[in-house]
Amino acid sequence: MKETILDVLMFMFQSYIEDGNDSEIDRNFLHKNLSMAGFADKNIEKAYSITKKLYSNNKNNKDIIKILA
Repeated sequence: MKETILDVLMFMFQSYIEDGNDSEIDRNFLHKNLSMAGFADKNIEKAYSITKKLYSNNKNNKDIIKILA
């Protein structure tokens, strides 16, 4: 089976983000676990980059909302 970046993102969400823990996950820990789950390194890196950008954008949006409130 060929996994896509979307598959990696869904796995990440179900395994790490869905638990409600807002603390940042160690990149090496995440990469190791995703590799063990069978995902390709390039897809892991792309998915990690996407989640970091989303998290950063979300954090900036919260700050803007606080300023506007």
